[in-house]
Amino acid sequence: MTDGGTAPGAGAAVTPRVLVVWCPDWPVTAVGGDAGAGGAPVAVVAGGRILACSDAARAAGVRQGQRLKLAQRLCPALELRDRDPEAETRRFEPVVAAVEAFTPRVEVLRPGLCAIPVKGPSRYFGGEEALAAKVQEAVAAALARPPAERSGGGAAGGAGPDAGPQTHPADAGAGAGHPAGPDVEPDAGPDAGPPATATARREHGVAPVTPLHPADADRAGARRRAAAVDELFAAAPAARDGAPGGFARPAGYPPQERPAGYPPQERPAGYPPPAAGPAAPGAEPPATPPPAPHGRVGVADGLFAAVLAARAGVLVPAGRTAEFLAPYPVAALGDEVLAELLDRLGLSTVGAFAALPAEAVADRFGLTGTVAHRLARGLQPRPLVPRAEGPDLSVEQRFDPPEPLAEPLVFVARTLAEQLHRRLAGAGLTCQRVAVEVSCADGRTVSRLWRHEGRLSATALAERVRWQLQAWQGAGTFDAPAGAEDEHGADPAPHGAGFTALRLVPDDLSPDQGRQLALWGQAVADDRVERAVARVQAVLGHAGLRRIEPAGGRGPAEQAVRVPWGEPYDPAAPADAPWPGRLPDVWPAVVHRTPVPAAVLDAQGRPVVVDGRAGVSARPDRVALRGRELAVEGWTGPWPAVEYWWDQALARRRARFQVTVADGRALLLTVEGGEWFVEAGYD
Repeated sequence: MTDGGTAPGAGAAVTPRVLVVWCPDWPVTAVGGDAGAGGAPVAVVAGGRILACSDAARAAGVRQGQRLKLAQRLCPALELRDRDPEAETRRFEPVVAAVEAFTPRVEVLRPGLCAIPVKGPSRYFGGEEALAAKVQEAVAAALARPPAERSGGGAAGGAGPDAGPQTHPADAGAGAGHPAGPDVEPDAGPDAGPPATATARREHGVAPVTPLHPADADRAGARRRAAAVDELFAAAPAARDGAPGGFARPAGYPPQERPAGYPPQERPAGYPPPAAGPAAPGAEPPATPPPAPHGRVGVADGLFAAVLAARAGVLVPAGRTAEFLAPYPVAALGDEVLAELLDRLGLSTVGAFAALPAEAVADRFGLTGTVAHRLARGLQPRPLVPRAEGPDLSVEQRFDPPEPLAEPLVFVARTLAEQLHRRLAGAGLTCQRVAVEVSCADGRTVSRLWRHEGRLSATALAERVRWQLQAWQGAGTFDAPAGAEDEHGADPAPHGAGFTALRLVPDDLSPDQGRQLALWGQAVADDRVERAVARVQAVLGHAGLRRIEPAGGRGPAEQAVRVPWGEPYDPAAPADAPWPGRLPDVWPAVVHRTPVPAAVLDAQGRPVVVDGRAGVSARPDRVALRGRELAVEGWTGPWPAVEYWWDQALARRRARFQVTVADGRALLLTVEGGEWFVEAGYD
């Protein structure tokens, strides 16, 4: 087939059907926050911005991507939590296990978002509609269990990065709305036997939706829309059972909630009355517990459209994906630069962009525009080209005797990732996802697919292996079944008597397009550094090699932290924040981990003191350091720093001086409580 002449129906013939499960506000749920509307306003913060927030916080005006100060001004009662990617993976594992009961080909896009192919399971379970309803029910059951039961009793760990998860391009379009289309019956497969009328659909638990067209929202520039697409889609009206038009929703799907302040919606004729009427005058409303975390299910052609369908909670019939995507803003395609350019050209919706000829898009926008154009038309990012079965590119490390602990597998994963990269480079291929397979001594093998948009680095892959192993351990995946006994009648060893193999299998292979090298070969240099680091860490351990990261603080020892190489770091206090009393930007060459005691004397041999108003008693004349007295040739300061003055237990008052001494050295001196120390030195 040719790319330019694909009809809408033809795209469905080659684009696989995908079912996506999306758990809204998963970072909030993972750290123990109540994401439902009945809980307290909670937000997860990363990099000084709101990463995710609960419904209560969203009702107060908090939005994803907002600056922390703005969010706190809008919602003074906002509870802030640090992001914990390990807890996100660990607590999402029961959800993935519930979906895995329908097919072993579960792909974790990121914690809170997973996908499965529809072709096989839909035939077995009676069509897409029935499959979506069963998956919805299984996910709801997994999320209804207490967190300790879901995660095997593991507690959330420390703060993690934002790098995160790598965010899927469709993540820009958060919200409950979705584009509307003509009334058609969902393609539930030949064995499903779906009802043909709206009334019958209601009896089967499927309700059509009629949302507001996203293009009717206020336009304030492509950059603003790219950061707040969720606000555009959140304005969509609630579902109307029996209303003409719309896409079907799976049975058991939770009702859509209307944004605060949105006008009430008129109920069409024949709309069933609510299950419970309003409370009688004077009667106290019944106490309802906060809603449990919930998941949304969507089905469409291709992964990109399926993610948006899951956010809307709809089943898009085969061949109608382009129609479903058409009203979305171009920012939903995930490329902010392209979205801004298209907006300036007057192409504000995905449908308008999809109507352009494919050849013209390729000539004007290149590879990036071609990929986005195919997504807008409901096609795969690249044409599907059948290829002959090639060599096995997977890499494996066996353990003999079996390894009882999971930590060595994390170190081995980095080495295996380097081997996998070399094999892919030799074949001229790249992969978008990798299967992590672990074999136990008792014969069990567990596997999980991980996706990373873009090139998978060894560091990123090792991180995913570590998260997955911790999730499996927290969920008790490696524990022996209850009542199991070994050949001697004794209780089996934990973790299936040990791990015998770790295997990384590349999936979703495509030709490697290469990378543009910098003028001085920076890309090559980065690769060499990564390989050298991997070899050193294989010998010294993961924490044996560290890098310096800037951090917030006033003193030089506070402005830098040592982080294991490859570990993400999210400083609790940003380095670029205002720090009264902070030193000038010239950093010392040597910073002592423990300040060296010293004495600063004036010309009469008396100690130099600094009063509460930062006044110096006399000019520094000599510095006594390690039994030697060095004449002061020049000095500047002081830089007073008063910290936690409102808390007597934590209050500190310090002053810093920069001095040059007779032997040519420049020292950074600190006085606190009348005692002097050498904190750092300059070259």
